[in-house]
Amino acid sequence: MAGANLRDSNVEPAPALQDLAKLNGLLCGGCGQRYAAPAYYCERCGGTTLGPTELSSRGEVYSYTTIYVPPEGFEGEAPYDIAVIDLEDGVRATGRLGRVPDHPIDIGSRVEFVRADDRGLLFRPVW
Repeated sequence: MAGANLRDSNVEPAPALQDLAKLNGLLCGGCGQRYAAPAYYCERCGGTTLGPTELSSRGEVYSYTTIYVPPEGFEGEAPYDIAVIDLEDGVRATGRLGRVPDHPIDIGSRVEFVRADDRGLLFRPVW
């Protein structure tokens, strides 16, 4: 699959967000690799048989940053945090972090999935 121009092929990106109340991802039918983001093909084996799967809803913050100057459409939400989350099932997901007063987020903080919407995935801290 390396070097293929997938945008010109008949392969459609597999949907990842069928049920917005669950953290859904993709499962490669060829090798079992799981993904949190939509994909055209499996990065591990090159397969195109990607189907929906439910991912773990809990994990910990691997890395994060605070957005102070937001892109268009997010102006009223700044500052807000975006994080890379290591889910309990080994999948890595990127999403927004809900802020809780007096409970700062740090690398290694435990979080749980709240919902998916048109702005992406939302996680919140858990103690």
